[in-house]
Amino acid sequence: MTFLSVEKIAALSFEEAMKKLEDIVRTFESGGLTLQQSVSAYEEGMQLRKHCDTLLKTAKLRMEEVQRNAQETDVVMPLSAS
Repeated sequence: MTFLSVEKIAALSFEEAMKKLEDIVRTFESGGLTLQQSVSAYEEGMQLRKHCDTLLKTAKLRMEEVQRNAQETDVVMPLSAS
């Protein structure tokens, strides 16, 4: 099992990171890892989880901003007196 560096994890999309997490879970479930491999897989899994959390938080903030902008443009401006 090869493990990704923090830099490579940071470059992953959300979907790629989730796939890697699923692969790690399957590896744990199948057994056969040495203690050192288990610790390394756990560390990588935690980095992947953190990366996914960051991506989700960023997406949530973007969606909230879009919603705020949409609400602001929905406000009817009174016509100026001519």
